[in-house]
Amino acid sequence: FNRVFTEYDRQAFSIGMQNINLSNISTIDSFATKPSLGNITGLLLAWRYLSSRMYAASISPEDGIDLKMTIELNRPGWGSDYSFTNYSSSLRKYFKGPFSHHVLTPSISGFYSQGDQLQQSNFSWRYLALRGYPSTTLQGNKGILSSLEYRFPIGYPEKGLLYGYTFFDRVWGDLFFDYGGASFGGLDKITYKRGVGVECNLDLTTLWYLAATIKFGYAKGLDAGGEEVFYVNLGL
Repeated sequence: FNRVFTEYDRQAFSIGMQNINLSNISTIDSFATKPSLGNITGLLLAWRYLSSRMYAASISPEDGIDLKMTIELNRPGWGSDYSFTNYSSSLRKYFKGPFSHHVLTPSISGFYSQGDQLQQSNFSWRYLALRGYPSTTLQGNKGILSSLEYRFPIGYPEKGLLYGYTFFDRVWGDLFFDYGGASFGGLDKITYKRGVGVECNLDLTTLWYLAATIKFGYAKGLDAGGEEVFYVNLGL
């Protein structure tokens, strides 16, 4: 609660080191173009600002914004086999819907990579999650993604199991539309793709104050390379 622009907003600064090891899980001799392998090691700097608020029966923040900016500096001096810098940012806005605890939330994310380029590109789904497409669909050193979600409550079971060790709190749905793309060329070279879908989320908590969401989803890509996919995710 830093009170930067309002009495309830907050911000966080993060710094850390990260290491990613790229290795193949099977033979890659048959591929004409082999993916880059080795270590990616670097410094991570991030800043996040939130003015979003939730209320007693909220299934999601219902007003305010969530802004995040991240820089990843990968250098040989820190043990990296590649030297490049990734810049990424995201902005989400929350609007109260027409019914109680219904939320309309548009968002936009951007990514840019400068320096060495991996054969499989420096882009990955952790920067721009375009639902309804394989994780390798988008490749490039720059990309942009916009999303529109409509979130709504389904129920409030508020039931506990195992003597309260696990507590099922609330169930809510999410209708979404994604629109984005990536490219190695200019922004005018980006081929944008669309994806739509629906998700059902189960929020739970445990005796150890660990909160998690189990997500059951269906997504369909509407453009070339798209697919129909059912998925289950666990988010902490």
